[in-house]
Amino acid sequence: MRTTSSPRSGSFSRGGAFGPSLSFCAFLIAFLFGVGLPAESLPRAGTTLSVTFTGGGMVRDGVFLPAFRYQGLSYDLFLGRDLFVAFEENADTADLRSAVDAAGGDWLGEIPRTRRIHRVRLPFPSVAAAVRFADLPGVRWVEADIYRPLRWKGYPPDDPFFPNQWHLENTGQTGIAGEDARVAAAWEYLIARGLEPGRGVKVGIIDDGFDLAHRDLAGAFLQGIDLFDDATVPMIGEDDLHGTAVTGVLAARWNNGIGVAGACPGCLVVPVRVSSDIINGVTEIDAFNYLLDRGVDLISNSWGPTDHGGPLDMSAPLKEIFEYAATEGRGGRGVTILFAAGNGNEDISGPLTLDGFAANPWVIAVGAINASGVKTLYSDWGRDLDIMAPSCDIDLEDYDDPFDMEKIRDGIWTTDNTGFDGYAAGDHTPGFCGTSSATPLAAGIIGLLLAADPDLTREEIYAIVTGTADKVSPGDARYDGEGFSLRYGYGRINALAAVTAACADGCDGAPPVEEEPIAPLEPEIDFVENMNTVTDDDIPLASPEPAGSNGSVTM
Repeated sequence: MRTTSSPRSGSFSRGGAFGPSLSFCAFLIAFLFGVGLPAESLPRAGTTLSVTFTGGGMVRDGVFLPAFRYQGLSYDLFLGRDLFVAFEENADTADLRSAVDAAGGDWLGEIPRTRRIHRVRLPFPSVAAAVRFADLPGVRWVEADIYRPLRWKGYPPDDPFFPNQWHLENTGQTGIAGEDARVAAAWEYLIARGLEPGRGVKVGIIDDGFDLAHRDLAGAFLQGIDLFDDATVPMIGEDDLHGTAVTGVLAARWNNGIGVAGACPGCLVVPVRVSSDIINGVTEIDAFNYLLDRGVDLISNSWGPTDHGGPLDMSAPLKEIFEYAATEGRGGRGVTILFAAGNGNEDISGPLTLDGFAANPWVIAVGAINASGVKTLYSDWGRDLDIMAPSCDIDLEDYDDPFDMEKIRDGIWTTDNTGFDGYAAGDHTPGFCGTSSATPLAAGIIGLLLAADPDLTREEIYAIVTGTADKVSPGDARYDGEGFSLRYGYGRINALAAVTAACADGCDGAPPVEEEPIAPLEPEIDFVENMNTVTDDDIPLASPEPAGSNGSVTM
């Protein structure tokens, strides 16, 4: 979002994947329902997308979903059996209801926070039905639901002996002293005014599972939801590594004598678990609507389309939900939505590399900057990039495989899965990274702003965060007359400058959240399967002051 006036793996356990050797019977079924031709025009919210079906696919809930691609995309998408149908303002839905009944489908009703967009479910995916429904009286457009690979915008952990949280306060322990997000200084500023950093702020996080038993996250979680296993407890599964680390960067508890501190140690998190490797539009819609129903103040997302995979936009209903959140959420003050820009060093706004999530005009897109105040080698860029936040980097000669854990430097120390296999042995990892780590850091800083002044609107938050950002690396950034750079957005987020601006006319702080945090789970009692009982008590943590350091992190 450039202006305030306009509007970022494991196995797929719910279905089997099929390659080109897909059985003839399954392919014939797909063909009979309108998706078997080599090339089709797939309706896509008022336009059409020329797609080619590959003959592959996957099974989801017992239904075959055919695989397809379009020009510029380097990986498979999968056609779902749900359709999103948008009606004219006063149009009658009777004709479509009859057509859905005739096709043996189900009418699932209007999607909340959209302008008359309804959802229908067919027995099987069908391009032909989508085209047919789009021609009915009163229908504005039809869009098919699409399943796509879900990619987290982080890197695996690296050095277990590098635990300094330099991103909060860089005293010279790595990179250049002072090249950080000024979070520790912002805490001191708020505390001096009698304000608790993060109190009264509810943050939504959409990710894979969350370690609800982690001792360094005790008291951080409110009630959440598991949209992957249709459960109320979004606890980690055996393939879930990412969500616990993201949560720790944002909201790990502080002054508890354990591990690390999050950027917003008083923030409360509403966790939403989705699949660790694949997602569709319906799940995204359900996740954001759930968080808006729960009354969150901001939503942090460290996921998005596959890097170097080609252009991909979000569904039309989700765009309307984002607009609603930004303009109507929080009683009209607006909910702030952040997305990781991505780790492919590519243009999130370009037609051949579009990331429709990070580039959405209602989103704050977060890039990554290293411990020396320079854009990381991997961080995405573009006209829709908004802000940078500190994260790890990699060396130029290693860019051929930037996800190799041995090539990460200056990783971010955060919480790791307890009692399960995580990124590292023990309860914490020193190597979380990528724009996956930069995004919850930026979200935590916005949480500090809302804890200071809960009446701030989304647009005021955006103006403060971008207007107080540090104009780092000006020679590389080449900021324009408005202070914007294609490579750095408006610069590196500065927590101290932001809270100072928010409190310029005084700040009384936010009232505490009325909802009580959930009690931490007991892993030995509640979750015994696949236990790996290694904890930080078994493996001593490394010294927080590595060799050659002249100081340590202040909390």
